[in-house]
Parts: sequence; structure tokens; C-alpha cells
Amino acid sequence: MHTIYKFECFKSFNVTDIYKNDQDDEIVITNLWTYATLEYNEDELPEKEDNGNYYDIFLPEAFDCSDLFVSNVDYFIEDNKLLNKISALEDQDKFIDLIQANGFEHFETQYDILDSGEGSIVVVEV
Repeated sequence: MHTIYKFECFKSFNVTDIYKNDQDDEIVITNLWTYATLEYNEDELPEKEDNGNYYDIFLPEAFDCSDLFVSNVDYFIEDNKLLNKISALEDQDKFIDLIQANGFEHFETQYDILDSGEGSIVVVEV
């Protein structure tokens, strides 16, 4: 029998994309999804931390996300002129293209399941 574990996440699936330039400045874009279903094989389950969260998990075998609940952009840029230029672009449709045109490249994506009281996680064995 092959077991699949399904994480049903209500306001708890968090995706963080980190962009860096050659000066080690960072732009961190965090998206929290209203609802997400993540499926893992039993031999590849993410590890639960002591606080109930699953940090920096690997991409699930299958997943589906609903509407975006909240999105946040954090800037860690030393040069104030560059910071003002980049932060002014935030509300534009092609924000990712614009920051890449300004020297930032995708560095990594982190996937987290957060059981922070804001949402809930249900693990179903299928």
C-alpha cells in the first residue's frame, strides 16, 4: 500500500522568494495563501519543528493554492537611492521583471507551513 499525506493549510502555506544583487542587497517577497493543499509520499515528509511549524520544506509532489491571503515585500538595501528606486516599483504589474532589470537575480525560494494560530494544518492520510 502506498500512503500519501495531504496537508490542508488554511492561512498557513507561506512561499518566500529571495532576490539578491552583486552588492548582497536583498529583496524578500513573501506570499501567504488563503488555502493550499500539499501532497507528500510517506517517505518524503517534511519534518515538524518543536513549535509546530515546518520550515524550508521541499516542494511537494503535488500542490494546489487558492487566492493569495497576504503578500509582503521586505527590502534589505544599503544604498538609499537604489532603495527608493526599487520600492517605488513595488505596485507595478511586472515587479519581478523590473527588479531583475535593476540587477537583482532570484537567489532561492523557501516553502514553509506555519501553524501560528492564524491558520491551521490538517494532515490526512490518503
